[in-house]
Amino acid sequence: MTLDDVTRVMCSNGRIVNIGKVIREFNAIDTGVFLCTPVIFDAPPGEPGGSDDSISGAMNVLASLEQGPRSSTYKIGSGWM
Repeated sequence: MTLDDVTRVMCSNGRIVNIGKVIREFNAIDTGVFLCTPVIFDAPPGEPGGSDDSISGAMNVLASLEQGPRSSTYKIGSGWM
């Protein structure tokens, strides 16, 4: 694993605060496992003109919400799955 190739995640209090390949501040690494409920499809779209239609982009939209559905994190240990 190299840090140049991972999706980085900034977590706080069990929630995703920011997620992406190029974020500078992070304290976790995305394992590529997401449990998505239908609420992800009800999330408001990102910024107008935004181009991130990835799962990470959707998680960032949910992370930006002050109320309603949020994106949560789960620690799976220190090794690979």
